[in-house]
Amino acid sequence: MKTTDSASKITARHLARKAVVYLRQSSIAQVRHNVESQRLQYALKDTAKAYGFAQVEVIDVDLGMSASSGAQVREGFKQLLASVALGEVGIVLSWEPSRLSRTDKDWCHLMELCRVLGTLKLRMQQGREAKARRGELGRALAPGYVMDADQRIVKDSNLRVQQAMAMVFSRFEVLGSIRQTQRWFHDEHIELPVNKAVRGRFELRWQLPTASFIKDVLSNPLYAGAYVYGRRPINVIVKDGQAIKRQRSAQAAENASVFITDRP
Repeated sequence: MKTTDSASKITARHLARKAVVYLRQSSIAQVRHNVESQRLQYALKDTAKAYGFAQVEVIDVDLGMSASSGAQVREGFKQLLASVALGEVGIVLSWEPSRLSRTDKDWCHLMELCRVLGTLKLRMQQGREAKARRGELGRALAPGYVMDADQRIVKDSNLRVQQAMAMVFSRFEVLGSIRQTQRWFHDEHIELPVNKAVRGRFELRWQLPTASFIKDVLSNPLYAGAYVYGRRPINVIVKDGQAIKRQRSAQAAENASVFITDRP
């Protein structure tokens, strides 16, 4: 991010992280003779403080390191990527983009990390989390639940839907296994409601259930009166200079980022 960027883009969430000032000059000759460039780059530390960042880290180990293809690995740039991937960085300051990278590959790696963890992405995520904390984030709702006019999750008023979903739990209680429960619905030719994505919207469709559908229903906290959001957090790591997103396994409902009991 250049110093000319609007400070209005910086939020409290960014300020809670650290600012990183990245310095680089392409050769030892530049380091020795172009001291004015170094002075301007180091001065970005004061810019970060003026923006309101309490913690400012200066990465200058790449002074004298070329960023061209085939050049020696830049440890400072790797350190920058790792810090951004860990979600530690609120802003990156560099005197000009070429200080960060002279290759499209490295630039894209950094931009991908900033896209995942940076300003726009964080704002969208903040909005989703705020809605989730109110128990209003619907997304693909479990069959038997709908969003009302006030964007609240409520039980579907369709009696056929209510009775069908209740039957899943009653038959499982009698039969004692997911596989046997699924076979019972197939043997009796009883279809269950499923939310299907159709042209960008979810529509209720009826079909014979799969074993995975029965399992999902039985393990969904919403049917037990609990609203849960964020059970499968995403970690971002840097491997060989590339940003890799990995979704963790599902956490226990009570350990999710949002867990609200006494839902309808």
